[in-house]
Amino acid sequence: MSNIIFSLIPPISLEIILSCLLWYSVSSASSQVTKLILNDFPYPLALGEIQFIIVSVLSILTVFLFKLFPYLHSLFPKGTIPPKEQSIRDTLVPTMHILMTVLPLGCFQFLGKWFSHSATALVPVSTVAGVKTLSPFVLVLTYRLLYKVKFPTATYLTLAPLILGILMIVVADKKGTLERVQSEAQTLTNDSILCAHNIGILYAALSLLVFVSQNIYGKTVFTYNQKHFNDHQELALGKSSSEIVLPIYNDLSEKEIEQRKAARNYEAQVAQAQKSTRPMTTAGRKKYDKLTLLLFCSIVGSLLSLPWFLIYEYPIISTAVSAIPETIEEGNNSITVSTLVIPWHLLMINGMSHFCQSMIAFHLLGAMATVSYSVASMMKRITIIVVSIAYTGKSITGLQFMGIFLTAIGLYSYDRWGGHA
Repeated sequence: MSNIIFSLIPPISLEIILSCLLWYSVSSASSQVTKLILNDFPYPLALGEIQFIIVSVLSILTVFLFKLFPYLHSLFPKGTIPPKEQSIRDTLVPTMHILMTVLPLGCFQFLGKWFSHSATALVPVSTVAGVKTLSPFVLVLTYRLLYKVKFPTATYLTLAPLILGILMIVVADKKGTLERVQSEAQTLTNDSILCAHNIGILYAALSLLVFVSQNIYGKTVFTYNQKHFNDHQELALGKSSSEIVLPIYNDLSEKEIEQRKAARNYEAQVAQAQKSTRPMTTAGRKKYDKLTLLLFCSIVGSLLSLPWFLIYEYPIISTAVSAIPETIEEGNNSITVSTLVIPWHLLMINGMSHFCQSMIAFHLLGAMATVSYSVASMMKRITIIVVSIAYTGKSITGLQFMGIFLTAIGLYSYDRWGGHA
């Protein structure tokens, strides 16, 4: 009897569990700060541009930090930070190859931020997160249609309760959101409220499509531990139930031997592809460490975002900031109120938290199969939804609780039976 019980309990990897919990905590706090900023400073492009700049600066400082304190390399897995032997100049001075590699990622980052921030400015954080939690279904569908990856029937069956649970959460959240907005904004009509809400959901759906595209492309860029060179079947699914999907424990000695063999095979294929005289193709991409990619993705994203910010938002912000402040008389006291207050302290906190969660996300993206990472990301969205509900002082409704329960069942089922070839 005890053997049956233990067989139903999935093995645990404490490192991945702690990484996921840290990811969820930082992401939840960052999402709430983002909403606070956009409530008083509704300029999505400006917020994204500041995020890109802060992340770029923090990435450069981190490169210098690891060079000054080499022992910090032992705290991070291979592929997360630049190698010890690589000079600062080689890391910070980009080549044409790395710029061409990160250009699509920079585009994904720019568009994803724009759509996501635009959605957050119109609808609650929980609604945006709820829409994004549909990413596993879209991801599986994309791999099946575009790359002809054959998923087992168990994958589709285990995704069913996930999708149903998320839909229940989103429906319950939308109903509560509309009731709250109608009670607080008496001057708005139902049509205007629904229109703004639907536009916000549309922006969230667009950010979902960008996220899935970034996930698929990013997997070929970030993954170090492939056994076969950019094999979409391997990127989408693990090889067996013994491979890490959600936090799972494996025997370290056997795992190390397996990874070393895979690394030698992979590095040989990369070297062969780079020596080839044929034009560089997807199969010949060099793998860069995550910190270097994060740095140049942020720089490229900032350059792509800057023209749109200067055209659409800078004139409005400049006019509002330079406008004459209003003076409000309250009894014997007078209060001067600016027409626009830029929340610099929140912007700094938001940028730093975004850098932290990006580093954690890139680490998990390279350590998990693509769909498994998407499921972990979906759990992050659920955490954000619950935190968002708690932040507003609402209690979880029966429909929301049932949605969370079904999602948990789907995650467990996928981990044990649906996430393997």
